[in-house]
Amino acid sequence: MLVSTKAILLHSLRYSDNSVIAKAYTESHGMLPFMVHVGKGKRSASKAVLLQPLTLLEIGFNPETKGGIKRPSSWERAEMTTSICIDTIKTTLALFMAEMVLKSIQEEERNASLFNFLWRAVLSLNLDNQTLYNFHLKFLVELSGHLGFYPDGATYTPNALFNLIEGRYVLGAKLDQHHMDSETSGLLNDLVRVSFSDHHSIVMTTQDRRTLLSSLIDYYRLHLDGMKEIKSHQVLQEVLA
Repeated sequence: MLVSTKAILLHSLRYSDNSVIAKAYTESHGMLPFMVHVGKGKRSASKAVLLQPLTLLEIGFNPETKGGIKRPSSWERAEMTTSICIDTIKTTLALFMAEMVLKSIQEEERNASLFNFLWRAVLSLNLDNQTLYNFHLKFLVELSGHLGFYPDGATYTPNALFNLIEGRYVLGAKLDQHHMDSETSGLLNDLVRVSFSDHHSIVMTTQDRRTLLSSLIDYYRLHLDGMKEIKSHQVLQEVLA
């Protein structure tokens, strides 16, 4: 039986001259792989636009098809996200965000709360006209809540260090590989307390952002077993420098 669902494109890989294997997070069935026929020539170019990271889609497919990879009966754009496609910073942010989601979520099951958060985050990125240098950091903080390890801001006190394993602040802790330093811990607390739309209000240096991003990626690795190496953050750091 065919179903139609909203989906967020996370990754695509050329499989043959006229087909691509794409991974998308769907509203109806969670993370799914698809074999997408892209054709050749002008048709291929038009389909490629719908295979960019964080493209918002409406996909038709048969979930009961045997085998892991689904073949979509339709693959259409659900929402226009033009600024993500043409703005270098937004494009790079989208690449990083898509990789983090792809490597953080594995289950093929419906999670409406998580899907709605991701969909809104993509729309926010597309419409955001503020300075975007903190957007990915706030995104990671909020995504962690949907994955079950949101930082416990209630335990924050000045000079306390954030424990990456316990997900809370510890006063008097010694600085080691499992604790953020005092300044980075304070910046994390700032991110926890502001709304998504006010991420730009937090003042950070380029080095502050790099240190906090590295710590947040470590935080994810400690809480998600088998998480693969993140690579796109290196490009992102260069673009945001």
